This record gives sequence, C-alpha cells and structure tokens, in this order.
Amino acid sequence: MRSINTDVVIVGGGAAGCVTAGVIASFAPGAHITLLEIDCSADCNSTIASAFIPGAATRFQKQQDILDTPEAMAADICAKNHGESDYEITLSMCRHSANALHWMADIAHVPLEFAGEIHWLGHNTPRMHSHKLRSGIPIIRCLHTFLEKSENINLLNHTTAREIERTSKGAFRVKALSDGRELDIVADFLVLATGGFGGNPGMIKQYIPDMTDAWHIGAATNTGDGIRWGLTLGGETKLMNAFQGRDTIREDGTRVTPGVISEGGIAVNNSGVRFVREDLGYSPLSTLFRAQDGKFVFLLWDERIQGKIADLYIMIDALEKGEIHSFSDIKQLSEFFDLPGDRLKDTLDTYNLTPIGVQDEFGRLRETPVLRPPFYASRVTGSIAHTQGGLTINKQSQVIDESGTSINHVYAVGNDAVGLSGAGSDGYLSGNGWFFAITSGFAAGRAIARELTKSTNS
Repeated sequence: MRSINTDVVIVGGGAAGCVTAGVIASFAPGAHITLLEIDCSADCNSTIASAFIPGAATRFQKQQDILDTPEAMAADICAKNHGESDYEITLSMCRHSANALHWMADIAHVPLEFAGEIHWLGHNTPRMHSHKLRSGIPIIRCLHTFLEKSENINLLNHTTAREIERTSKGAFRVKALSDGRELDIVADFLVLATGGFGGNPGMIKQYIPDMTDAWHIGAATNTGDGIRWGLTLGGETKLMNAFQGRDTIREDGTRVTPGVISEGGIAVNNSGVRFVREDLGYSPLSTLFRAQDGKFVFLLWDERIQGKIADLYIMIDALEKGEIHSFSDIKQLSEFFDLPGDRLKDTLDTYNLTPIGVQDEFGRLRETPVLRPPFYASRVTGSIAHTQGGLTINKQSQVIDESGTSINHVYAVGNDAVGLSGAGSDGYLSGNGWFFAITSGFAAGRAIARELTKSTNS
C-alpha cells in the first residue's frame, strides 16, 4: 500500500476544494497539500452550473461605476432566505467575496469579467461575475491547471476516499483508492469538499421527501460522503432539507437561463394559464412547477428577451439540443404543445395589459415591455441542482459540534457545509452555490494557511 504524509488533505476537486487548496498554497508556500478528486474530466456542480458568481465591492464592479458593499449583499441574501442563515457567517462570506474573486483572477489566472447582461431577481445591485463563456467548465479547467502547476499541491486524479478516521495523535487517516491501488494518507488538516448529497436517493428521500422522484442534475458523485464523515468526527448538521431547485428541460440538466423570467417571460401550465408570480426565483419555482398537473410547465418569452440571452452557454446548449422552440404567433405555439389556444391567448393578453409599475393578479410587479411575436418556449419541470444543507461551520469554515465548539483542524466547504439559503428551496438567491463555494473555500484556505504559518514560525 502506498502512503502519503501531508499537511492538508482535501477531499473533492470542485470549485470549493480547488479554491481551498490554491489559497493555502498561495498564503503558506511551505505547506504540502494533497487534493483527491474522483475524475477531473467529469462534471461537478461547478461545471454544470452557469457560473454567474456574485461578489460585493469588486474591482470589476468599480470599473462599471457600480457601488456595492458586503453589507448590502448580506442584506439581499438574508431577505431571500427569510433570515434563516447565520448572519455573521453570511456577512463574513460577503466580505471574502471580492478577495476570493480577485485571487481567482490574479493568482489562479481565471479570466473573470463583470457579467451585467441580465437582471437577477433578489439582487438589488448588479454583482455577477463570470467567464466570458458564462460557463463553469473553463473556470474549473483554469483552477485545475493552476493546482497542477503548483509545486506544493499534489492533485490526485482518479482517487476516491473510502474511509476517514482520526488517529490517536489527532491526525487524519484517509484510506483511498487511487488509479485502482490502495492509498493511505495521513494529514494534520482535513477539508471536506465532496459536494453535498444530491446524488444520494436515500438521503434525498430522508431529508427532502417532496423531491424524492425529481431529477438530480448535479454531479452523480455527490453522495453525501463528506457530510457523513463530518458527523463521525463530531460535527452537526443543519437545514438538511435545503436545496437549489432548477427549472429543467431534460434529466441531463438541459435548461434555460433565469433571464427568461427576469427579463419578462412567463410560465403557464398545461391548461394554458399562469399559476404563480414567476419572480419568486427559479429555486422555489422548481417545487411549484412539479406541483402542477403532469409536473411539467411551459416557459414563454419573446424575441426581445431572446436577443438578450441567446449567447449564454446554457441557451446555446438547449437550442442545439432542439429544446428551445420558436413560433410566429401564439396559435402556432399552442398547437405545438397541445395547449388550449383560446385560454393561452387570454392568459397572454391579460399579462400584457398590466401596466408598467403595477402588480398583476399574482403579485408580480410589471417592469418589462409586453410580450410580442415571434415567441420562444420550452417545456420544463422542477429538479434538484444541489443540496444546501450540511455540516455547521464557523466563519473560518471550521466544522463545529453541537455545543458550538470548533472541531480541531476539520473544515467543510461548498455543499458539504450548511449554505446560505435557509430551509427548503425558496431561500436560494441566484449565484449562492458558486458564491458560497469560493468564499467558504477562501475562508478555509486563509485560516489553514495562518495555522500552518504560525506553527512553522513558532
């Protein structure tokens, strides 16, 4: 059996794990970091996501003359989750966001830019950042490339952690399988970054029973291992029914951008009528869509909206797969989807008659022009993108026990930690997944680097 002695072992090579590893290496250059990833070429939550990353008071915002503060961002997050996240942790992560994004751009050489083309519901200030392709795939590739070039990071691809235990001396022993061979890793610090439990049907049934048979469009490897290991080491969990829902066209994750709705699109059921205020956000809409007859609904938008969003990666993907359909008029649309034509026309006319600045019968404030032909539409259902409940942590992403005491040298980042979305699906604010992945990873990386530097200098 091969064996490795390392300062830090990180289990999981998505955005959270990569940022944690890279930040430790940057701020504690003498440290030795080992990162385990099942398959660097496979999809993780970070590559599946659209990769719009919110950040407050970044230089990218300032270049656009946008004034923002971590306090304003924390207020938006807490307004969406009804105050159900820990405010001090929420604010701390918001304060990390600019430094985390700047580190990604300047040190890890991820080509980020301000992404202001869409209004994101719930964000009262434009604060989205992304790669020019508006995809997580090139961002993760850049992060992996940075880690592979770092002299003090050992990125072990095709490596699966199977068991984690604490030794009598307080270190961590990780038993793994690497390229088919057994591997024994001993480390002083442990970081859990395995991506939550969206790919574990048993845990979904236990914690999110209403979504038991829903599609999971996140990474199949998100089976809750990190959370279970954290529990065996003395950690506690919180808000385990929390998740990010999505409006999804196919089980493979094909979908349209939230800009379809935020720019003025509507949702109708198979009776051809609206049934909800669409500006609730895509996550809470996922459960409401599934509650409709047949569990599918139809998103409808027009040429004006399509022109704003057509170049986004997920829109191009959906169009190439034949899942975005265009129609010259509402009659053609209703016939294609077998919807009651007269009722759909009445629904559209009623929606268009609501004046700008006035709430419609569902409570949605009208802020965009009327919908005009030609129209675009897709048939969607609600799905689980990733879970948001997990191990309780402090502001340094250190796992804490039931008494609130931090567990020495154990950290949880990304979806292995309890997120900032409150309970259920309706508290998720757009971008929370990527945002919390990089900020919790940045917080853990800085904290571990400080500990390692302190021990080296003492």
